[in-house]
Amino acid sequence: MGKIIVVGSSNVDLTMYVDRMPQPGETVHGNRMTTGIGGKGANQAVAAARGGGKVAMITAVGDDPFGRDILKALRHDKINCRYAARMDGVATGTAMITVAASGQNMIAVAAGANGQLKPEQVQVAEALFKTASYLLLQMEIPVAVSLAAAKLAHRHGVKVVFNPAPALDLVGIRKIMEFSDLVIVNEVEAELLTGIHIEDEIAALKSAQKLHQQGISEVVITLGSHGVYYSERQESAMVPALKVKAVDTVAAGDTFLGAMIAALSNDSTFKDAVKFGNAAAAICVTRPGAQASIPSKKEIEESTNWRHGRYLARTARPTAKVL
Repeated sequence: MGKIIVVGSSNVDLTMYVDRMPQPGETVHGNRMTTGIGGKGANQAVAAARGGGKVAMITAVGDDPFGRDILKALRHDKINCRYAARMDGVATGTAMITVAASGQNMIAVAAGANGQLKPEQVQVAEALFKTASYLLLQMEIPVAVSLAAAKLAHRHGVKVVFNPAPALDLVGIRKIMEFSDLVIVNEVEAELLTGIHIEDEIAALKSAQKLHQQGISEVVITLGSHGVYYSERQESAMVPALKVKAVDTVAAGDTFLGAMIAALSNDSTFKDAVKFGNAAAAICVTRPGAQASIPSKKEIEESTNWRHGRYLARTARPTAKVL
């Protein structure tokens, strides 16, 4: 089994469920509100751990109760938090999430402790990189930290998996891509990086080829309810989404990514890893919450025929409770 390192954000998620999204200046009534754990980095770490991977995380939380709860939850999922920092006088990162009845969401994030991470916190964790197989990076922490991690991974022969989201700093994204082996993007991020609007499989192929020309060996483009397009040197194909009733799409992309890398770390083929991640994301969207909605490996195997793209379970139990 290959080890996985996640360097990224940890947030507390404050989620409001509404019938429809409010317009600018409008107030709508919420049906309910939950407090849970999220952040792209932590979501991907949890998805990888529940998907059967051996995971360590480099992150930062505040010295508030939310920070304590996040680290407790990560450790509950057997994630190595030795190099996770609690920062004095700093608030834990917070995400304000609105989810409509359609399953679509709108998110605003305050970085908090995530924005205080320093490259030195990666350097002191070099021992992790000496035995790891995969490094997962996103864009919710300072670019300098992710870049330091990518360079350290490159030095130790660790495969760099980059999810350039949120895609707000294109200069920073390009710097990290120089050290990336596998890039996982959605259709919006793919268009920002390649200039190609993705509306069908042919456009996805062209976008992937352009990313290959930029030095990326393996490319995965997630297309929501349409599925996933993947491209590597030997093979490229479209994997249709499993048919489910979506109630909340929060963390679906992170769930896909973490589960996929867990499968790769357990020696799955690239195609099977994509299918496994696809099934994990399908289960995720059938229930509310971020980490509360991420399925375990056992659940993925029991609830889906993931190799053939079929969802079997009528209902799916949440793997974790909200705070």
